[in-house]
Amino acid sequence: MVNPLTLVLLEDDPSECKEFEEYIETTKSVHLVGIADSADKALEYVKDNLPDAVILELDLIRGSGTGLDFLEGLKASQLPVTPYKLVATYNQSAIILKWARYQGADFTMVKRHNGCNARVAIDFLIKNKAQICNSRLKNRGNIDLSIASFSGRRKRLVKRISTEMNLIGISPKVIGREYLVAAITYVVEGNRDYKKIIAKEYGKSEASVEQALRNAVNTTWAKTAPDILLKHYTNYISKERCAPTYNEFIYHYANNLKFEYDF
Repeated sequence: MVNPLTLVLLEDDPSECKEFEEYIETTKSVHLVGIADSADKALEYVKDNLPDAVILELDLIRGSGTGLDFLEGLKASQLPVTPYKLVATYNQSAIILKWARYQGADFTMVKRHNGCNARVAIDFLIKNKAQICNSRLKNRGNIDLSIASFSGRRKRLVKRISTEMNLIGISPKVIGREYLVAAITYVVEGNRDYKKIIAKEYGKSEASVEQALRNAVNTTWAKTAPDILLKHYTNYISKERCAPTYNEFIYHYANNLKFEYDF
């Protein structure tokens, strides 16, 4: 089976997003990696997944940033390979469209102009799939995109987990925090036997890893203010225990993050 063209959509109009999703579902030639309503989120999706193409709106009314912000951020990111950038926008300003091309847009379409809609944009990419993929193959050299995208997602995942740990008061100095971050990362990636993996990685026994995980969670619930824990840790906690088990803690964060990071 021929691999589908991977795509990120930068669009903040729900009806437009639905139109794209519904049409993409009718074809096996395109796989929608994610929909972003902000320039920053779209850039995250691209860094994490290294898609073949991006369709972007220049003017974001409900979201944050603009399509131009995304193009500028992508240009500055110096990724090993960049996606084909198709601008599909209501903005008809010749100056803005010229600037988009200067920032790296490969092709521009004006929505509702000459029949341009989601179907037209997707069909355009499908029609030019071979050219798009051949260009990426030529530019990427010997880089394995599957490894590169996995590495990018993992780095962002670890950073996100570390931020969540900070929010509930688990300091980098707390014994066991590093194990918690690693455990959540492994579970998100589908490796449920995290204690064995961590023990091998750090040269420790599984018992010592388990004790460190338990201590990190219990210490946090003993020292962090209850209002902060209630705000940032939303999972149910038994009144008898007063704190989650380390396994409940790990799976709470892993379940919240696994769909976002698409492992």
